[in-house]
Amino acid sequence: MSTPDELDRFIEAQGDRFIAELRELCAIPCEAADRAALDAAARWCRDRMRAAGFGDARELRTDGAPALVVGETGSGRRTLLGVQHYDVQPAVPLELWRTPPYVPAVRDGAVYARGVDDNKGHLLLRIQAVEAHRAVLGELPPRQCLDLGDGRLALPGPAGRGRGAGSRGRAHASQHAIQV
Repeated sequence: MSTPDELDRFIEAQGDRFIAELRELCAIPCEAADRAALDAAARWCRDRMRAAGFGDARELRTDGAPALVVGETGSGRRTLLGVQHYDVQPAVPLELWRTPPYVPAVRDGAVYARGVDDNKGHLLLRIQAVEAHRAVLGELPPRQCLDLGDGRLALPGPAGRGRGAGSRGRAHASQHAIQV
């Protein structure tokens, strides 16, 4: 039996759980103005990272800003850094949504929800990939570091922009989907 086959079997066996996790994360309406929802998303990400093997996953907080969730696993000399965000833009105008944006729906083999493609699906895939690798192949050869934040960057510089200066882009009402 080849390793890719074992990995494929693990992912297939966990598929329903992985999709349920995506739906659960996307149900958290963590828009920038909703501190309680941002905190809930940070805790959810921290707990999921711990379950995947990021034993040191934790929330870092400064100056009342939303939490930065960080964690590390693996033991190699090289480090692979993943930087993701768990916040979303407001889901407006609501009338353009076929289903409520924070009630994830599966249609035609895809999950539809606010944040499913930008960026909760991508964030969760990285965590689930670490879990799958560890389950089938053991510890990761390079260290894996994940930094999950609210989409704003800490940018030092002459303008003194600091945390919150990163571009969030324009809000848009089109739905995003991830194939399942």
